[in-house]
Amino acid sequence: MNRLCRSSYGSLDAVINIPSGSGDSQRVLRHFSRNSMTGEWYARAVISARPESGGSIIQNTSKRHTAQEHGDFEVVVLEKGVLKHYTRYNYPPTDDKSAWKCSATVNDASGPNSPIVAPLLQSRIPIPDKLNKTTLETAILQSNGEVLHYRCPQLGACTKFTEQQHEWHRGARITTEATGPVCLYQTSPDSLMALVPVSNGTQQHRFSSGTWTCVNFFAGMNGPSCIYTNPALKIPTFHALIRVGYRIFAKTINGNELKNTTPNLPSFLSQIRHDPRHRIPCSTNPMAVVSPYIVFGRPSNTDVIVFLALGTSEDTWTVMHYGITPGTKRWIVSGVVLPHVTGMPL
Repeated sequence: MNRLCRSSYGSLDAVINIPSGSGDSQRVLRHFSRNSMTGEWYARAVISARPESGGSIIQNTSKRHTAQEHGDFEVVVLEKGVLKHYTRYNYPPTDDKSAWKCSATVNDASGPNSPIVAPLLQSRIPIPDKLNKTTLETAILQSNGEVLHYRCPQLGACTKFTEQQHEWHRGARITTEATGPVCLYQTSPDSLMALVPVSNGTQQHRFSSGTWTCVNFFAGMNGPSCIYTNPALKIPTFHALIRVGYRIFAKTINGNELKNTTPNLPSFLSQIRHDPRHRIPCSTNPMAVVSPYIVFGRPSNTDVIVFLALGTSEDTWTVMHYGITPGTKRWIVSGVVLPHVTGMPL
């Protein structure tokens, strides 16, 4: 899942599943953003009032209007057994459309094989017979280990009155063996890749001509992952933060193998605290990362938010923000997203 993105406003934006604050067990999916000038994180609007998972967020590069400066924010989250797509309209910036609205339902109800979690990515790979320039991509993990690919064409702006319509189409099955959420990423504008955790390692799949093919297998690395690049390196290389048991490893994807990468994660990030009061299901990754290669054409940090166990209280966490700047070769603390939150639905 990609719970973190960097926007054309210059801010970092995140979506986090937190208690509603109404005194009962109800939770909400809330939007958080970081002020680029002060470095402070702020709670924004509620996106979903009935989330059954964490969420994934991107900023759309296709705009609904020719005069639109900033693309809309897009989020997917599970509700009542289906994946819902929410949009925050960023044009015009002052009207009532700036609120989050449910813009589509991605999949049909799945019966006993209910969806668990899904990432969100925008590619430049068109859908056949569509006039789209970009495509929203997601991969829904179901409870039986099946992962299904869904695609949503983005038609772009025709006139200032044109609304972007979101219509999702089911694509090909990626695998039937997944044990955790899929990580979608691109190594070039015309490529779409997926890292899929399975029982004895991680499968690397490539999407081409409407089908998915497993092209590599990384033995032993059998947990969910997220992809980043290092801004200190001039040549783009792709790294993965992969959870294995109760540790997180930073690895470089080098052809058909994973290699140790620099900088290594410090121990307080690489060790996942797990005790009777703080339990993290093995199918989840407490980290979310965003990198310069998916930013709007500007150099920047690699940033990560991470859930860290807080004290001895029951199921309480703090959400911290760390980063690698172009001038450093180590992970440094950048701020606090949430000083205290109960529960960690990812």
